Amino acid sequence: MSLDVALNCSAFDIMPPMKPVDALPAPSPDPVQERQHRLAGLIVAIAKGDQQALGSFYDATVSRVFGLALRILRQQEAAEEVVEDVFMQVWQQAGRFDSGRGKPLTWVLTICRSRALDYLRRQDEAIPHPEPETLTVEPYD
Repeated sequence: MSLDVALNCSAFDIMPPMKPVDALPAPSPDPVQERQHRLAGLIVAIAKGDQQALGSFYDATVSRVFGLALRILRQQEAAEEVVEDVFMQVWQQAGRFDSGRGKPLTWVLTICRSRALDYLRRQDEAIPHPEPETLTVEPYD
């Protein structure tokens, strides 16, 4: 086939017509971003006093929260206590969540970490020194 014949034959005449751009299926949403968006919406509802939203948020995040608490505390009962504290704080401070500063899961896990470390600090009792006056610092020469 010569070049002239190839140029005169329109290959587009035998191809099926292309679909318009708006008829193409939308790309599927990222499941991670979709989950974060859903959690952020639940936090907004919690801030408005929606107890059902708190239950949904709890169900969606409790396994991660408990896992972190257990990893830090290494005691199931202590981790359970911290988880209660975490979700109480979520209920009380949901209005302070700012989605522009971080993701919802990061926010709740940060609360968990803080509450777990607070728990450890409370358990670490100070041992009184028998002669506290001997603990004064000597001046340097």
